[in-house]
Amino acid sequence: MNVTRDEAREALDAVREVEQRARRSIGLAGGGPILMIWGGVWLIGYLGGHFLGYPRSGWLWLAVDVLGLIGTLIVVSRVSQRVRDPFGPRIGLLWLFLISYGVFWIWLSKPPNGEEVGLMAATLAMFGYVVLGLWIDLVFLWIGLGVTALAIGFYLLIPEGFDLWMGLLGGGALILSGAYIQRTWI
Repeated sequence: MNVTRDEAREALDAVREVEQRARRSIGLAGGGPILMIWGGVWLIGYLGGHFLGYPRSGWLWLAVDVLGLIGTLIVVSRVSQRVRDPFGPRIGLLWLFLISYGVFWIWLSKPPNGEEVGLMAATLAMFGYVVLGLWIDLVFLWIGLGVTALAIGFYLLIPEGFDLWMGLLGGGALILSGAYIQRTWI
């Protein structure tokens, strides 16, 4: 099958158009604010791990996770009244499945300390970023790979500061990527 240069260009333009529609749809569906909410969750949760230690910070994590879920549901309910997002349910399911698998893997592997739980959770979330980066915007691929590499590096090289760095780095990456969506996708 021979494809002309014009046919190839038209096909690439169609792909770019779908990517742009997906980005705009995600942006309008509250993707930016949701990432900023979860960036705040990471920031508070990991900093709590650093300053309170484990297992005491587990209660803080539970509280901020519940608040993050409530904030996400509020954003989704407000946006769903005005935006019909075909990608939203799929992306929501991606995160639901990642979290479910992550909880199962953590339960199955029984990590010996909170830092290892934090590392597993962070790298699983960044795997979600890598997947979204492959689908939608390469910026997320690089954020996911970069935060993963830094998280592993901090865990191995500076374990006593792992939670501090993950709060600042991971939470900051989520907050900044939410701002990126708000600024460039809408």
